[in-house]
Amino acid sequence: MIRALLMLLAGNAMAGDLIIGGAVSRHSHGVHHEAHPTLGWAHEYDDRLAAGVAITRNSLGHGSVYVAGRWTPVRIGQVRAGGSLILASGYEHGAVLVPAVSVVADIGMVQPMLSVVPPLYGNPTTAILSIAWRFR
Repeated sequence: MIRALLMLLAGNAMAGDLIIGGAVSRHSHGVHHEAHPTLGWAHEYDDRLAAGVAITRNSLGHGSVYVAGRWTPVRIGQVRAGGSLILASGYEHGAVLVPAVSVVADIGMVQPMLSVVPPLYGNPTTAILSIAWRFR
């Protein structure tokens, strides 16, 4: 099923499209799920602005939908830095708006992204590493 969905997305992908395939996180304290099966799609409008959506299992173990925008105005070689704003479902307060500091690397067709979320809504500081694959 997932393979068929990825092939469908890949067959219809345009330049700038990314398939998001997974994430891991580390929380500063507490007991949380740290591996997050994820499937999503994002589009980079230019080398600074991107938006996307993903379905994942969040750190509480709940199904969650993330809708996000990313702005990375600082570029040093293949690394870009900036911020993300994420609307996430599946938390104690329902849908939550989450800001993050984000660093993205462009390594051929692979795009790892490290995001750091400050302590919000009673949750600890969280670092999230996600992986996306680019279609050219």
